Amino acid sequence: MAVRRISGRGKASSDRWLLVIALLAAVLLAGLAVLQYYWTGELSDAANQRMRSNLEESSRLLANDIDGQLSELQLTLLRAATSSSPRAARGEERSALLADSLSRFLQDWRQSADFPAILDRTRIVFADRRSTRGVFRLDEESGQLQAETDPDVLEELDRLLRRPRSSAPVQRTDRLVMPIPARGRIGPPGSAGLIVATLSTTAIEEEMLPALIERHFGATAEGVAPVHLVTVTDTTSSPPRLLYPLSGNRAEDGASASARPADIEFSAFRAVGRESRRRFGPGRSRSERAERSQPALGQAGGPWLVRITHRRGSLEAATSAARRRNLYHSSGALFLIGVAFALVLVSARRARALAAQQVDFVAGVSHELNTPLQAIRSAGENLRSGIVHRSDDVRGYGELIEREERRLSRLVQQALQWAGIGRSTARKATAEIDLRELLRTAVVESKWFLEENGVQLELEGLDDLPLLPGDRDDLITVFMNLLHNAAKYGRGADGAVRVRIDASRDAGRRRVTVSVTDGGPGIPKAEQRRIFDPFVRGLAATESGLPGSGLGLSLARNTIEELGGSITVDSEPGRTTFRVVMPVHTP
Repeated sequence: MAVRRISGRGKASSDRWLLVIALLAAVLLAGLAVLQYYWTGELSDAANQRMRSNLEESSRLLANDIDGQLSELQLTLLRAATSSSPRAARGEERSALLADSLSRFLQDWRQSADFPAILDRTRIVFADRRSTRGVFRLDEESGQLQAETDPDVLEELDRLLRRPRSSAPVQRTDRLVMPIPARGRIGPPGSAGLIVATLSTTAIEEEMLPALIERHFGATAEGVAPVHLVTVTDTTSSPPRLLYPLSGNRAEDGASASARPADIEFSAFRAVGRESRRRFGPGRSRSERAERSQPALGQAGGPWLVRITHRRGSLEAATSAARRRNLYHSSGALFLIGVAFALVLVSARRARALAAQQVDFVAGVSHELNTPLQAIRSAGENLRSGIVHRSDDVRGYGELIEREERRLSRLVQQALQWAGIGRSTARKATAEIDLRELLRTAVVESKWFLEENGVQLELEGLDDLPLLPGDRDDLITVFMNLLHNAAKYGRGADGAVRVRIDASRDAGRRRVTVSVTDGGPGIPKAEQRRIFDPFVRGLAATESGLPGSGLGLSLARNTIEELGGSITVDSEPGRTTFRVVMPVHTP
């Protein structure tokens, strides 16, 4: 028995429709892939713009906060200086008034400031002849001035005093220097001295900068690293000194971020200019003053350089990575859709093929049932009508009825076995079977069919055969199926049917091989792959009209495999061999 190729106009038409549907699905999936590619590009551009806008807004707020904290201290010093310079005051009185004013204003500032620790110490340098000349430290609690005795401080402040006079504050990252107005106002040269506010770099680097940067660029959730890396560098030192971050992994991130092109870069710690008093009067709030003091991003002017870089390298790199992720996800979804659709098509094709095979099975079984039934009915009618009188003729009719009954029984047994109603091929056998006797029984049971087809049977190697574990009836059915197969399809070119049974044992004498060979036209290679599938018959068998159910070889394979053996086919033009390998019984 060989594989049946499902053919015909209906099959070809169905295959064409399946091909058309598959092509349409492929075109639709390709179109969706192209659209998703462009959609992800547009989403990436929109995300880039949104992220840049949010980054610029956060940067402005950070710049406002940094400059606002320092500008508030500058304005406090200016207000204290301008409110303590009456025209009539001279000498120690003028110095005392300035010290008292500074003390009051600075105490108010410390109470309202977010980071009061950034002011370390305040000194006053008097240079006007109307004041007490010298350098003094301010005691904020008592409002008293104490003479400065540190020679290094005196030398540094003397250099500041000899600079060209200006009403603008002198900026460095460790101090604020404000001129003392000579006539109660901030004006051109003619200042009475300097107010020097020494800043605490420790408080700035460890308190103010981390808090402000965390406020605007901190982690969005606990345990999640910030998206952006922020660095603050003091450009007045040589070489420039990194103020933030200070240590640990964040310092490594900061050093790495400093080497990258920044997404946003701006200066901070800007001075309050000569218009400070007019622009920042006592009635304005701190937020309003800070906002008004903030120039545009990227504008130069402060000694601190603030650089903001995305952790992935840049905003473009981040959006590109997000786009790639979206493409991977969408491509994966499309791939799954394509695989699911392909599985549906394959399942539909297999279901159609199975339905066709089942129809052929019903047709084959009907034909197989009809032929012996007609023969039995015809013989019965002849016997009943009295046409047959001679004993030899009656004996012949009896043999005919017996032969057709065997054919019917064999067909019904195959159908019941396949349906799992009859004898189960899956049960474990424990009987010891004589293989020689089993093969001879299969030949005897098939004698009528072999003679009917004119088979020339040859038996070889049946003398020294071992015992086998298994079910006797099942194994007899297996070899009968193989003999019937060879008898039906083994007719050679000369019209003769030759079948040979060989039996041999392997070198270890643990397995035995039984081969059934015929001299028929052979089975095509393409059909051999499905030779043992249920309901399948060969194209030659179908076209020649030979009867069959397509279950014999499938049941034979199931039986042999359940017993731990195997069955294979080897075919070429002029020869087909089925080899059954089974384990030998071991006591």
